[in-house]
Amino acid sequence: MGVMKYKVGDKVRIKEDFLGPLNAMSSIRGISNMTVTIKEIRGHYYTVEEIEWGWRDEDIECLVEDYKKPIPITSRFDLLDI
Repeated sequence: MGVMKYKVGDKVRIKEDFLGPLNAMSSIRGISNMTVTIKEIRGHYYTVEEIEWGWRDEDIECLVEDYKKPIPITSRFDLLDI
């Protein structure tokens, strides 16, 4: 078993470009950017409390606490401190 990036109890975000869990036969919609909690580490994958699938490090973007949501800029005036 290799070293896993996350530990039990960590809250993590699923990647935006996520295509499907490790053992799924088809893509599951609505999971991208979802926040989940690591429940167990089984060899080379994780189980999470919210969804019954195997998740790899490659499926997870980051810890929720490290996620920095981009701030959209709609005009140049948004950059001015008026």
